[in-house]
Amino acid sequence: MTEGAQISWAGTRLKEYPASADCQSLPPGAHVVANYGNGRLLFFTDPYCAFPVPPPFNFISPGYGAHVSPSGSFRAG
Repeated sequence: MTEGAQISWAGTRLKEYPASADCQSLPPGAHVVANYGNGRLLFFTDPYCAFPVPPPFNFISPGYGAHVSPSGSFRAG
């Protein structure tokens, strides 16, 4: 294996989203999100960004990741 290589476990394909303030539904089966952007990712319990996740789990800062629910959504904030 090459140093710094990315690994996909159990056949899960990684998806990268462009920087946007638009609501993004999480794909089916999603369970981990990593924030490689410059702003916080704000999380919602529904796929339409209508119901925010309660603090302290409502956002991920740049450079961090977290477990998520596949029925949720997010927006760059």
